[in-house]
This record gives sequence, C-alpha cells and structure tokens, in this order.
Amino acid sequence: MLKRIRAVSWFGALLLVLTALVLGKTKLDGDGYEYLLMTHALTNHGSVEIRPSDVEHFLKLSEQESARLAIPRHIFQALRQQLDQAKPSPVVVFFPNAEGKIYGIHYWLYSLLALPFYWSMVILGGNPVWAFSLLNLAFAVIAMLYLRRALPTQWLITCVLFLLTGVTFYLPWTGPELMSASMLLLGCTAAFRGQLGASLLAIGVAASQNPSIIFMMPVALAYRIMLAKWPALSWPGARLDNLRWAEGFMAAGGILFALFPYAYFQFTFDTPSLTAKVATDPNLIGAGRLFSLFFDLNQGMVAGVPGLLTTVILALPISFYLAPQKRLWAIPPLLTGAAVLLMAVPTLAPHNWNHGAKVMLRYAVWLAMPLLALLFYWMSAMPRHWVNRLAILAVSLQAFVILENGLFGEWSHYLRHNDHARWLLTHYPSLYNPEAEIFFERSSGQERRLTLDTTILYRDREQPRKLLRQWPNPEASGGLCAPDQILEGSKPRYVQGGWQYLHPPFDCLPRQAGDRLGVWRISAKQPVTQKLLAEGWSSLEAGGVWTDGIHSILKLPVPSGKRPQRLRLLGHYYVHVRSSRVIINGLSLGTFRLAEGLVDLPSNLPRGGTLTVELQHPEAVSPKSPGESPDSRLRGFYLKAIAIETAPE
Repeated sequence: MLKRIRAVSWFGALLLVLTALVLGKTKLDGDGYEYLLMTHALTNHGSVEIRPSDVEHFLKLSEQESARLAIPRHIFQALRQQLDQAKPSPVVVFFPNAEGKIYGIHYWLYSLLALPFYWSMVILGGNPVWAFSLLNLAFAVIAMLYLRRALPTQWLITCVLFLLTGVTFYLPWTGPELMSASMLLLGCTAAFRGQLGASLLAIGVAASQNPSIIFMMPVALAYRIMLAKWPALSWPGARLDNLRWAEGFMAAGGILFALFPYAYFQFTFDTPSLTAKVATDPNLIGAGRLFSLFFDLNQGMVAGVPGLLTTVILALPISFYLAPQKRLWAIPPLLTGAAVLLMAVPTLAPHNWNHGAKVMLRYAVWLAMPLLALLFYWMSAMPRHWVNRLAILAVSLQAFVILENGLFGEWSHYLRHNDHARWLLTHYPSLYNPEAEIFFERSSGQERRLTLDTTILYRDREQPRKLLRQWPNPEASGGLCAPDQILEGSKPRYVQGGWQYLHPPFDCLPRQAGDRLGVWRISAKQPVTQKLLAEGWSSLEAGGVWTDGIHSILKLPVPSGKRPQRLRLLGHYYVHVRSSRVIINGLSLGTFRLAEGLVDLPSNLPRGGTLTVELQHPEAVSPKSPGESPDSRLRGFYLKAIAIETAPE
C-alpha cells in the first residue's frame, strides 16, 4: 500500500512539473490556428462552420496579443475577405463547400475535445492556446493510467519511457498527433492483453484525426483471434475472457469514431476525405519517403527515438530466449511490424510532408507507439534485472536526444539541418541523400513548393558540398557555372521525384556537351520536343504531356556512336494508374513504375539511330468518366522529361 501511494505521489509531482513546463512552451504551430478557430466557432455558435464573427474575434486582438498567441493575421485577414465573397476561394487550410460555407480541411473532433479547456482559459483569462496542451496532457495521462493497470510493478519506468519516446516533443504541439499517439499506445497494449473492445475504441479515437491508424484495427482483431487459439500469446497476468456485450459496444464505438470523419466530409464536401483530395498525391508514396520516415538523420525515427529502436532490437533475442513456446514467438513482432508499415504508407502522400517537424516527423511520434507497446509486452514477461537494463539503455539514449534538442524539441527546427546531418554533409556529403523537400527546406531555411527549376547548393564555410537539382536541368549550377555552361559533378545520386544530387569536384562544361546527353524536357515552351511524340499523345502543356489512349509511342534520337543503356523518365500517373508496359524497338521489357523513373534497356541495342519507345496503359481513364470534367482523353502517364543514358566508352 505504501509503495502504491509513493508511486502515485511521484506520478502526481511529475505531472505537475510537466504541466508547468509544457504551458510555458506552448504556442500555435502546425495547423493549430485551424483547430483554434474551429474551437472558437464551436463556442461561438455550436458548429465548425467558419463565420465572419469567428475570424473577427482574433483580428480584434492587439498586435502584441496576436504576436504572443502566434496568430497568423495575414491568413485570418485573407480568410475574412473571402467570407465576404459570394463564391469564396480556399485560404490555406480553409475550404468552401458547394453552398459557399467555409470549413477547416481537418476533422473537428480534436477541437471539440479541447472545448472544456478552452472555456476554462476564457473564464480564467488564461492563454486560449493552452487548451490544446492541456488536452494533449489529458490524453497522455489516460495512456499512462492504463499502463498502470497493465504493468503495475513497472508503472513509473514505463511512463518515463512513454514520455521520452517523442511524446514530450509534441506535448506543446497544437495538433492531434499526441492524442493519436496516446490512444494508439493504449489500443495496442489492450490488443496484447486480449481486450478487443478497449483496443478498437482507442484505435478508433486515434484514427479519427490520423486516418491511416484505421489499419491497426484488423491487426488487433487478428491478434484477438490468435489469442483464442493460442492463449500463450496473451499478456502475462491478463485474463482472457469471452467477448461480452460491453466489448462489442466499445468495438462498435471505435469503428464509428474511425469512419465518421468520412461521412462528415462526404456530407459537407461530397468527398470522403477533403485532406486526401487537396493535400496529398499518391505519386509521392515511394521507398525513398518510407526510408526517410524511419531513418532520415533530420526527421526520421532514428533521430527522434533511437532509444526505443535500439531497445526493441536488443529485446528480440531476450524475448525469444524467454518465450515458453518458441514457435509462437515471431507472431507479435511480425504483426506489429506489419501494422506499422500499413499505417506508414498513407502518411507518405502529403505535399507538405516536412512541415512543422519537431526532432522527428509528426507521423513518427504515433507510429512509434506500436513498437513501444511491443516492448512493454516483452518487458511484462522479463525478469526485473532485464527490464531495468533495457529501461536504463532506452532512457540514456533518449536523454542524449533531449540534451541535443531540448525537452520539448524547442532547439530543433524543420527548416534547419540538425548537427548530425550537417556533420555528414560537410565530411561525407555523398552518403546523405535525403528527400528533396527536406534537403531544400533545411538548406534554404524556407518553405516552397518544389518545381522543375528548383536548385539548391549547400555550402559549408563557403565551400560547395552538395547540389540538388532536377536531372532534366543539366544547366542548373547553383551559380557555380556561367550561363553558357552546364555543371557536372561526381557521385551523382538520384532520389524520388526526379531529383539529382551532385558532389565535388564540380566541373563546368560547354553547353554543347550537354546536347550529347540526350535529355529532353517535354513542354509547350520547347516545341522542338513535339517531334519526339509519334503516336498516342495529347497536346503539349506548359509542364509536360499526357498519354492519350492505351498506346503511346516516342521516337528518340540516340547520340551518334553511343549505345543506349537506360531510359530515365520523369512524370506521374493519373488517378488509379500505377504502372506502364514498356516496349523498346518492338521488344517487350515488362511492366515498370515509370514514376520511379528508370528503365534498363537490352544490351544488344545498336549504337546511334532512333529508339522507339512504346508505353501501354490498359487502365487509362478519362476525367469525363467519373464526372470530374468534360475532358474525354484517356489519361495514363504525364511525361515531364525523358533522357537516354548511354553506355560508357
């Protein structure tokens, strides 16, 4: 009894200190101004429709008060102007529906749950932005109280591990990431304990704001079915009861929480997900972004939760050694890994992927929770000395991350390279080739939509270390070459989206040398490329050209005396089209994902002459068929650039 009272006292003291520290660090960031405006709208008139009075409430604040709260006045002023229009236009994250009413792009549950804290701040005259930090803390406390039930003898250390694995970085964050993280940890832990109702309810609440978490639901259900067949998989000490009505109601509630946002957006905007429609692109999903999510030095899990990743890896053999039934041992880690990957893939699609990251991507903070639940599952069956060793290791490694970035990640910034990335870029630049968005924004210190003409040169102590450009732009030199020259560098590295990294030593060559590279940017601004388009192409546009029909043919001149070795393409697919059948000089090479941009050619092709490239898209569809527009062209692939890479002499 005395130990329990002492543990609760320590927990209460920790919570009070944490609350005071968090409130001191809270300010609007990310999409916080959207959630704040929706919370005020709910207070003002009981709906999430954004009305002029909602915006004026914040525009009436003094300049000093607006600066203190970090209110983006320019966005609110533009929004206020649009609210006066008969047909308003979108303003950043605020969109009009068919009736001309403006709503936020994100679901409103997070704003609704913040209402009690918002009202408290209004009544007490406190900072209204604190409402979101207090809500984040409330969800963290719910998760930690459940951990007390699941791991009563290891409660404090599990709470510390939970807080240090990315949670403190996002406690002051004015967005729902911590809400999703806390509920996902609870849901995964409940799944390991065989409590399907509690698991699905928590997962549903988490998925209401981060939709890809819904993929955790079938995994939790599958694990419960396996527990019925193999009770040895259950959490030590947890009772595996038969499913009851209460669990059924909780499971149904979780499913409704997860699905209701789709119904809301369908009813309001006639689309099941407004965010997916206007702020994501499936063509951005790829192996490069997936690798970056976990391993990028600037924003991956390896940068934010190295203690968790290391401890999970070390716990693997220990858990195998202690497993009573070795043949069942692999089920929990395999299911957990599959769930993390399933949830991760949809998070790769947003345009502004890097925005607002604190130490690690905001998606990574909740994607880490299934791994933390797996670690707790293993720890629940381990002797005390193993638990202590793993906990000390995890806490020590996370302490280094906090010493470098601050307890709340306040010393990191998503528009600045961290120390590890800068060191590697200075000494071994060719070894670090992050996503183009990350490199550009952190090297330039600004957010900007990347285009074919975007170029950035990274310098250290005035020395050029790394250049990023689109490979169709050999003349882009970052100012290193004269206008009539092209830049050539060593150790070229290609990353997703048609981006190319070059490294020292750099050479400036006469422009005529580039003519032999066989690089063509497809554009109406360069009508000479029209002669490359033999059959099955639409009209040239400013940025490229669509295939029209299921067969499209290119006629590409091969540099004299050169043997074509590879085709490099840049473009994207239309709607559900994801691959192309490629035929070269009448020989079928198979199916390729051209958005990834590389096709190896047969080794027996002749030197010089003309290369006939046929692309087939049986799934091509017209915008007219789904009622998107009157356009009846059968679109498959949008070609922006193409290059012939020749074999070396």
